[in-house]
Amino acid sequence: MHYCLRCHYALGPLPGVPADQLGEFTADVRCPECAFEIPQGARILVGSSTEAGAQPLTNRRRMRQILVTLAPSVFFLVAGIQGLVALVAQGVAGFTGWNAMRALSLVLFGFLIWAVWRKWTPVEGSNGRAPASWDTRWLCVPGALEVFSGE
Repeated sequence: MHYCLRCHYALGPLPGVPADQLGEFTADVRCPECAFEIPQGARILVGSSTEAGAQPLTNRRRMRQILVTLAPSVFFLVAGIQGLVALVAQGVAGFTGWNAMRALSLVLFGFLIWAVWRKWTPVEGSNGRAPASWDTRWLCVPGALEVFSGE
């Protein structure tokens, strides 16, 4: 099934749209939703690419990422410290499973910070860009290649 590159309208039933995912358009096809025209002989390719779909890590984007991560991080950190303090204060005789589980939150806190760092660290050699997490779409026409980011 082929979709419009601009509005993601399903182009399948329109004349000229190939049945094969990698097939050529046999006629000029105009999207009925946004009037985007796909010329005859064009192919639409969809895939994920770190380089083609990466976006710059602006200060605004970084702040949003930090705020989304802040709440669970603070929760795991506070619960872990409380559990660790309770385990140490009670000693071996007062060991409880609840305090051990709370202390284990420190491990979850560490894993969360590591996962966030891996996801949001710029790709090496990408000029400060983070990996893409969406599909990149290409419109291939004879003699040209256009990359669409969904706008």
